[in-house]
Amino acid sequence: MENDAPQILLGSLQGKSVNEEERNFLRQEPTAGVTLFSRNLDSNDPAQVQELTREIQSLRPSNSPPLIIAIDQEGGRVSRLKKPFPNMGPALHICDGNDDPKSLDHIFQYGFSVGKSLKELGINVNFAPVVDCLSNPLNDAIGDRAFSEKPDKVTKRAGAFLGGLQQAGVFGCLKHFPGQGDANYDTHLQSAQIDVSIEQLEKRELTPFVKLLEEAPLVMISHCIYPSLDTKEASLSSVIMKELLREKLGFDGLVVSDDMTMGAITKSPTPWERLLIEAVTNGSDLALICNKLDAWEQAVSAFREESDSNPSFCLRVGQAAKRVRAFREKIGKSVKA
Repeated sequence: MENDAPQILLGSLQGKSVNEEERNFLRQEPTAGVTLFSRNLDSNDPAQVQELTREIQSLRPSNSPPLIIAIDQEGGRVSRLKKPFPNMGPALHICDGNDDPKSLDHIFQYGFSVGKSLKELGINVNFAPVVDCLSNPLNDAIGDRAFSEKPDKVTKRAGAFLGGLQQAGVFGCLKHFPGQGDANYDTHLQSAQIDVSIEQLEKRELTPFVKLLEEAPLVMISHCIYPSLDTKEASLSSVIMKELLREKLGFDGLVVSDDMTMGAITKSPTPWERLLIEAVTNGSDLALICNKLDAWEQAVSAFREESDSNPSFCLRVGQAAKRVRAFREKIGKSVKA
């Protein structure tokens, strides 16, 4: 079980190539892979991106499935790859917000073009679409990243994008469970609370997730707090990740944390490593560390130490690592297709 800990962590790189420290780490640790950001990418030079993803993959053990190479390429303002990469602008305004058959086909084709372009660059996971309903118009953190204010429209429009993306061979991710459209603050900066009843969550926020779960291999968990469900952030809550997402809704794919270096987590008085351990203990299979290499190394060390002293955590890490390996094998099949 010694090597399970790195397999449930998705880290990030500092520049447009893998530096020596990162190269040594990736050779030494059987990590899950990386998330790419604008700092890693030259949108005007596809060869640079292809060379980077090739090098990342070359650093894994020869007998292991492809690493996860992920990106947030939603379109609009959350687009790590800039023009000339395909980008129809904010999700809210694509096809003027319509969900008629012609508009949905247009969104599907757009998703396909995004997926095809990502796959050509060696990127195999897109942390999109956003399936939050824009229920709070003052919510700038989500804002026009949402496909609609109405849950049925979100389901159809986000579902069309997801379908096109995955038809092209890139895996999508529903975010941010159980719905972050009514947040009062940006979780990149601080903790946020969503004060809606369970009934309202079920009627509005959860609807797109429920209807699209069977089509999505990944679900990203919000850092918001939902007092009607639990007093903890969703990303730390067994009530939300295990009882609601796994047991009640029957999701059997990968449960992915949002970036564990966001302000909603790092500004907690609880030590960061303890929150990482809590996230995995309570249901996260893949923890995102979208910061410097030392945070990635710190997380691996914390998971190994906890596994050595806590048999139940060791089992939980093993269970999560098994899910991640199975997903990476799916990526391998997709690459060969």
